[in-house]
Amino acid sequence: PPPPPPPKPSHTCGYGIRVPQRAPTIEVALNTVCPGETIELEAGTYYENLVKRKNSLVIKGLPGTKPSEVIIDGGWRGDVINVKNVSSFAVEGVTLRNAKWEGNLPGSAGLFAEMELSGKIKIKNVFAKQNGYGIVVRNLKDGTVSVEGSIMAENAHDGFFADKAEFSSFSFLNNTIANNGRYGYADDKRE
Repeated sequence: PPPPPPPKPSHTCGYGIRVPQRAPTIEVALNTVCPGETIELEAGTYYENLVKRKNSLVIKGLPGTKPSEVIIDGGWRGDVINVKNVSSFAVEGVTLRNAKWEGNLPGSAGLFAEMELSGKIKIKNVFAKQNGYGIVVRNLKDGTVSVEGSIMAENAHDGFFADKAEFSSFSFLNNTIANNGRYGYADDKRE
């Protein structure tokens, strides 16, 4: 039988959680924090494939760290971060690398967000590199997306892909998209 999951650290809602200081992994932190809280990551490489289902969470590098110092590595096993059906989320100050290169979505993106409702997505100072797709937003209806100061590079397919997404507000500022295998920016409407 597989080993039991690590125990949840004790946690009081309203204070967020720091990895690895208060939780040994990001996944444990995701299962521990309350909606609306922040998970702060200390410098290091985290070999994880994350599934995020809680509303209004923020995953970010610790203040003072650079995205190149806070790495979430998917180990070529699937999406690095997979977010589905939450009202809002944010990812800041991290590198998302080594999602599976080949295969269908979901399963091969640095960040894959499927929202089937309105929602708010904030991506700031994120390096999405060496994935099948860098960042993918799918099925967002009347939502808000902000991508700022991020790098989407060296991905097998697209740097940023909007699939069946209808943005009420879309902000794409001061980003770098380079050396992706297919398109830098793509959407299902080919706009």
